[in-house]
Amino acid sequence: VTTHYRATPVLTGPSAPLTGVVSMVEGVYNNAACAITSDGKLWCWGNLSWLVNKGTLLNTGYAQAITTDGAAPLTGVIAAAMGPTQACAIVAGTPNSVWCWGYSGYGELGQGDTVDKQYPIKVLGLANPTQIAMAAHYDDAAVCVLDGTGVKCWGVNNYGSAGVNTTTNPILSPTPVVVESGAALDGVTTLRSGDCSFAVLRPNGTIWTWGWEYQKYAGNYGQTNVLAVGWAGPASDRGIRFLTSDGVYHNGTATVNVNCNAL
Repeated sequence: VTTHYRATPVLTGPSAPLTGVVSMVEGVYNNAACAITSDGKLWCWGNLSWLVNKGTLLNTGYAQAITTDGAAPLTGVIAAAMGPTQACAIVAGTPNSVWCWGYSGYGELGQGDTVDKQYPIKVLGLANPTQIAMAAHYDDAAVCVLDGTGVKCWGVNNYGSAGVNTTTNPILSPTPVVVESGAALDGVTTLRSGDCSFAVLRPNGTIWTWGWEYQKYAGNYGQTNVLAVGWAGPASDRGIRFLTSDGVYHNGTATVNVNCNAL
């Protein structure tokens, strides 16, 4: 018996495909999916209880546009990340800004408090964010943003996921990630998340990590000549996925033979 799989379009309503998708949104431990469209809108479907409905159960097979007030769509979205019960988006501007909404039991919305929000609210204390990632802990999340060439984080921090050299929990507003000396981490080009952990790539080809099974500050992973970073671990999940300049794909300490023709 041969099984055939056919892709079917995501719909915004009966016989109305979602069009103009430019990127999908990375999420952790959630039952929803989101996409960014060419007009800068963010569309989500699945379990939208926290993405749309402030915790009241809402499951839908149709994509819904995230709004600022229940009617007006959030626009200008260039990047986004989802946690188990919350989300954040980078909105283009001069400068860019970050807007978060949903569950905030551990300050995931970056407002200096733990108040849930149904609609996106601007996060203060960021200069010009360009990348965003979330790492989950059950229903909670840590949020990190590439802000200039440094990183600022907030949210759940019992595993040091905020990278601020403490396990004080939670971190309620954007706080710079530091290295062991206490100096702010700088020179970052790429930000990635894992399971309660984060990794960044620096211009000298090194990876720096913090969070679960690493340490509570950004530390050198000990690998050189790195070109790209993917999943940020932790070690018990075989570690960070990354590509080195010799063309070898690594899954932590193991190397992987990539075969794109495999079925």
